[in-house]
Amino acid sequence: MKRKIFLLALFLIFSTSPFFAQPGGGRGPSGHGGPGGPGGSHSPSSPGAGRGGHSAPINPGNLNTSGTHSFNGMRLPSKHDPFQVVHIETTSEIILITFNIPINPSTCKRENIFINGKELDESSDFRYNKTGKILEIKTKLSVGTKFTLEFKNLKSYDQEELKVKKFDSLLPWTSKEYSCKTSAP
Repeated sequence: MKRKIFLLALFLIFSTSPFFAQPGGGRGPSGHGGPGGPGGSHSPSSPGAGRGGHSAPINPGNLNTSGTHSFNGMRLPSKHDPFQVVHIETTSEIILITFNIPINPSTCKRENIFINGKELDESSDFRYNKTGKILEIKTKLSVGTKFTLEFKNLKSYDQEELKVKKFDSLLPWTSKEYSCKTSAP
């Protein structure tokens, strides 16, 4: 009798499991990175250096049933504003860049970030937050001296190129907003 109940229980578990599966395979990439998360720092000694602890980006054509992309548990609309910087805040050692949509961690590399035309050097460090919308660059900046920040080949999570790549006349200890055209729903 116990054997029949056990077999019945196994049958019920395995026969109903497809009803509980999420469409599109679940929440998407499960990587964690950035401040407070493992693998987000890109120092040369970091075990996640160059990878950010993230899995490969999703296929832009691979939409789930609601017409959205997933990024670390977030849902992104398939049609959105161009990938752009919305805010830059600086101190004498840190540059915080906020984007309107998440960056693709695999394109966020030292050789893609330039300050005054020079590639980010080995003494500098960068990381991004868990949602992928904030990039923090740790580097020495001269107080009172203007600098230029430039990105090359930096893409959003859905492989869109950054709209404006060069930001001139930035000063340490300042905060600058950039307009982000919002599309109507």
